[in-house]
Amino acid sequence: MTEDLAARLARVQHLIVLDRTDQAAQELAAVSAAHPDEPRVHMLWSVVHQARQEPERAIESVGRVLAVAPDHAPAHLLLGVVLRQAGDDRGAEEALRRAAALDPEDPTPHEILAQLLSDARRHREAVQAGRTAVELGPGDPDAHFALGYAAHDTQRALAVEAYEAALALDPQHVMAQHNLVGLRSRVSAGVRAQEYARVLARSPGSRLPLRSLDELAATALHRFHLALLVTLFAVVGLGAGVPRPFGGLLALSAVALTVWFGWRRLRPIVSANRAGTVAWFSGYRKRDPWGALWLVLLGLVVVVYLVSATSAVVVGEEGAWSAVGAVFLIVPAGLLSWVRRFVQGRRIRRERFE
Repeated sequence: MTEDLAARLARVQHLIVLDRTDQAAQELAAVSAAHPDEPRVHMLWSVVHQARQEPERAIESVGRVLAVAPDHAPAHLLLGVVLRQAGDDRGAEEALRRAAALDPEDPTPHEILAQLLSDARRHREAVQAGRTAVELGPGDPDAHFALGYAAHDTQRALAVEAYEAALALDPQHVMAQHNLVGLRSRVSAGVRAQEYARVLARSPGSRLPLRSLDELAATALHRFHLALLVTLFAVVGLGAGVPRPFGGLLALSAVALTVWFGWRRLRPIVSANRAGTVAWFSGYRKRDPWGALWLVLLGLVVVVYLVSATSAVVVGEEGAWSAVGAVFLIVPAGLLSWVRRFVQGRRIRRERFE
């Protein structure tokens, strides 16, 4: 019977790893019916609920384990992870410190604690927790990543060293790759886009480089937006102030120059890495609908400018003034960009593991 239980629990764990949580829950429900008091079953229920973004139910499940085994170190560790996910940082810290005290040789509580403390801007304690994790698990890439995360904002050199150590142990550690690129703030947007795209090409399912490419695109759109605002005055001023057809031709040149300016800023993302760029574009509307709508509005502004400049070539001053209508697109686009910034609320400088 014990061997049968172990095999069924192993199958549930395998399904969780494959992100097939619905199947895992079905299998686990059957196991629970036969073994309602088995702590391992409740631990796995907590993991399933955590994967389903159900922190309250996850806390309830792990609580059942602690009710019968208050010194169960893995349960305290899992409780810390779940409480952190639920936003209870104080409770998470207490649970993680309890887990570390019960199992002093396990680096995992210190890894998560380092990130939690860093998020709370308790940088000195965070770095100490990260160093402890590395001391306990020198061969664990997540321990080095945790140290890098803790040092990311205050000790750049240490963070780079820690991320590189994590990558030396696990070259496919996507979060270390991502955060290391983010540290290179002096590198051009084009180089960063290429590196993010390479990370994405190696791990197409990762959300981290996608977020960063989206934010690089948003920065490019913001600059293009400002350029279009300046171009409005150029189109109207040249089209209306210079005799036909030269004013219109100069206005068309100004629009073309602005489009070229915007393309130069978006091009690093588009041309960075084909595999990564295709993956980025494929879900951009779903990941960032406000940004996609913003882009559409700016595209319509360009169309209005082209029509106005062309009209200035044909009819002169009267045609050029039609560009003022673009204000009804530029202003909403500006408001939309601020809404987008609020809605997105993305933390892309650093990524943590859950």
